[in-house]
Amino acid sequence: FKQLIEKKLPIMIIGSYRDNEISKVKLNYIKNKKIISLKSLKEEHCFDLFRDTLNVKTEEKLKYLRQLSNTCFQKTNGNPFYLKEFLVKIYLDK
Repeated sequence: FKQLIEKKLPIMIIGSYRDNEISKVKLNYIKNKKIISLKSLKEEHCFDLFRDTLNVKTEEKLKYLRQLSNTCFQKTNGNPFYLKEFLVKIYLDK
């Protein structure tokens, strides 16, 4: 890290925050920033995420997966982080 500072090499720092956790005033202190806002997934995208992650292809299993993804969508409001954590939990609990 010291070498980066001494040689003035470019560095990229990636951070994340929730809108309700930090004020826009604090963000103004960061120079050359690029803000990317992530939105909640739509219900259909939630289903796609589950289908692709769990590799479900048969019609019978897709019916149950639709029910599962709808329930998860309602519980998480489509928050990608919570949906991912749920998928990880399913994988670890099997």
